[in-house]
Amino acid sequence: MITGDLSVKMQWAQYHQNIIFCYQVAIDAWPKDIPFANLSNVSSSLSQLELLLQKWKSGTIHWKKLSDEEDKELQQKMDREIENGDIEERPRHMHSDKGKKHKRHSSDNNPPSWKKYKSAEIIEDEDEGSGTPHEGPAISTDDNPTSGTSTM
Repeated sequence: MITGDLSVKMQWAQYHQNIIFCYQVAIDAWPKDIPFANLSNVSSSLSQLELLLQKWKSGTIHWKKLSDEEDKELQQKMDREIENGDIEERPRHMHSDKGKKHKRHSSDNNPPSWKKYKSAEIIEDEDEGSGTPHEGPAISTDDNPTSGTSTM
C-alpha cells in the first residue's frame, strides 16, 4: 500500500486535503475526457466506467508517491484555482454538538485522578503487646487540602 495506512479510503469531496496533502500521493494518468470527480455524479456511461476499470487493472492509471516539490506545486495550483473560482473549497461540516462540554469517561471504574485519595496503611504496634492497631491523630494525605476528609 502506497500510503502505509490500511484504513485510508478514497474521498472525492476532500481529495486534495485528505489524500494528496495528507499522504503525499495522487492518482496519475487520469483520462482527460472523464471529469475527475465522484463517478456516481459525473459518469452515467458504462463504457467510461469500463475504460477506467481497464486502465486501473493495466496500471495505466495508478497511485503515485509525490516528491516534496510536486506536493508544493499542487498546493500552489490548487490555491490559484480556488482564488480564480475554478474549484470551490468546501467548508468542513460543523458537528451538531459544537461548543458543548463533554464528560470524560474512564475505561476503568475509578474516580477521576483529582478525586483519588491517598491513605496511610494501618500500622500494628507490636511493642505494646496489645496487638491492636495504633490510633494516632488522623492526618489528611489528600492532594486537595480543601476536601475536609482525613483517612487513617
